[in-house]
Amino acid sequence: MASSGASLWPIVGLLALAPGLLFLRTKRKPDEADIEEEEDAAPNDTIKVYFGSQTGTAESFAQIIAAEGRRHGFHIDVVDLEEFSASELLETGKAIFLMATYGDGEPTDNASDFTTWLKNESGELERDYLATVEFTVFGLGNTQYEHYNMVGKSTNEGMEKLGAQRMFEYGEGDDDNQLEEDFEAWREKMWMALVVRFGGKGGVDGVDKAVDLPFSVKMLTAAEAACHSGVSETAAASSSKFYWHGCDAPVVVNRELRAQAPGVGSTRHVEIDLQGTSVGYHTADNLAVLPLNDATTAEKLCAQLGYDPDSFFTLEHGDNHKPVFPTPCTVRDAFLRFMDIMAIPRRSLLEQLTPYVEDDAEREVMHLLSSKEGKEIYHREVEEPGWTLADLILERFSSLSMTLDHFLHVVPHLHPRYYTISSSSSVSPSRVHITVAVLEQDRSQGRLYRGICSSFLSSLEPHGGATAEGATVDGSGSKCRVFVRESTFRLPADSSIPIIMIGPGTGVAPMRALLQERAWQKEQGLSVGRNVLYFGCRCKDQDYIYRDELEAYQADGTLDSLRLAFSREGSSKVYVQHLLREDAAEMWGLLEGGAYVYVCGGTKMGTDVQNEFNHIAQSCGLMGVEESKEYMKGLHDAGRFVQELWS
Repeated sequence: MASSGASLWPIVGLLALAPGLLFLRTKRKPDEADIEEEEDAAPNDTIKVYFGSQTGTAESFAQIIAAEGRRHGFHIDVVDLEEFSASELLETGKAIFLMATYGDGEPTDNASDFTTWLKNESGELERDYLATVEFTVFGLGNTQYEHYNMVGKSTNEGMEKLGAQRMFEYGEGDDDNQLEEDFEAWREKMWMALVVRFGGKGGVDGVDKAVDLPFSVKMLTAAEAACHSGVSETAAASSSKFYWHGCDAPVVVNRELRAQAPGVGSTRHVEIDLQGTSVGYHTADNLAVLPLNDATTAEKLCAQLGYDPDSFFTLEHGDNHKPVFPTPCTVRDAFLRFMDIMAIPRRSLLEQLTPYVEDDAEREVMHLLSSKEGKEIYHREVEEPGWTLADLILERFSSLSMTLDHFLHVVPHLHPRYYTISSSSSVSPSRVHITVAVLEQDRSQGRLYRGICSSFLSSLEPHGGATAEGATVDGSGSKCRVFVRESTFRLPADSSIPIIMIGPGTGVAPMRALLQERAWQKEQGLSVGRNVLYFGCRCKDQDYIYRDELEAYQADGTLDSLRLAFSREGSSKVYVQHLLREDAAEMWGLLEGGAYVYVCGGTKMGTDVQNEFNHIAQSCGLMGVEESKEYMKGLHDAGRFVQELWS
């Protein structure tokens, strides 16, 4: 561990790379004159900051807006869109919306009701309903997806259609490129405009330690914690209710699917026994896994920050704030289950942590890394090598010191990871299967970066005594906390309708579930339509996962066509979209016959497949470019073209 002034980074060299950044204002406790001056400069009105967030990014951006707004002298109220109230919006009159687009152009779960309300499809709301409201919107999206930032754009348009007045221009950020930089540039201009328009303080520089925390930490004895009633889900913040949803279930199978050879990587087949839990699922739903951070790292971090990991605490909230995770719990549990300490920290988080670094030299380095001028250094020294928050504190900023309440407030929370289920609920009702690509990357500076959830899942030891569906779990082993979220993958109600499945790599997971279900339907005597699967990977002998099962389905007639693309075995790379073009006439015939199409995998593959179907509609259906796009949109709207993609 690096001691103060002896960081593993050459601090002087780093600072020399950015002349003029050696300054760092020393923070002092404000005196009464300062407070009076700030109160005089503060605008009278409140700004509500609404967020629609799925993975926590928009929520963390909302907290940044809140902190900066208060420094500029504004009264800020952060609101989860699941708690949206039209009357409160009208009463406040000023709003900033941070809107993430999720999946295939959809709103996040917590923003779904709000976006439906804003569309005003029933015509209930008058065209000038929001005429007294001033607003601005920042959209969070990813250009790898077809419907880039659709929710941000539709929120912006919807507010205007209901008569709201713009107080600053619409902005958006691209998570495939420089989302944080896009957000930083937008909000810097926004505050300049709002200070001019409403008053407040301009030219605010740097950050202070967090003030006005939404909760306080109350330490408890073990006996007090045992008697504590705890926090119910109904009282919890909407954006973190998933902590209450999960059930602990035993892992009964955890096996490798790839060939065991150097450089091949790892994909795990994991089966989780749901017997005795309240969790149920439908074929190809999404299984949410709440991972645990590395126990050794969590223990070291507690020791470094001076926290007793075995001590119990509860969070006591004010009237206007809701609990963000279940308490009472131990500090160890909070670090294992709730705090996102194993992720690469954003620059904005480093900015919030800077005032807590006590050593001057270390504090200057963190200030540089979090600054706009130091973003290239941050990318090279933190992001590229994959330094996690925990490792940075343990090895490079060991003088960071903060009380537990501040740590719990500033550091983001650990979110669930979602896996499309690879089993049929008809075939395996009490045991759910998932297919997990384990993320392990050799990074610069000789570092190995591991995915939080995939590494957690790959490490779980199966319980003994469970080898078949419904078997009793009687051995020792690992459990993981899970819950189910509905998927867009649903087989047609009429089993005789053909299906086309495109799932390279771990994208084959829901296709395996659909094939299990179709085989089961066949066994029940139902008429089952044609089943076509396109699967791709690098090499047949390395990462052709579920090969035996797929070939067995082909042999018994469940799978009518199995089309394989091995991208590293020929003189040129072949992908699933190339096979679709070869089969254009067959694909068009199936589409015209009512076939459903299911696509799962990376966003680039999804875009290429979408383009190929557009081409098929043009070449075989004799359509123009715009007509083919309308045709594919019609399939999508009818639930006949379904994609679940990830970037």
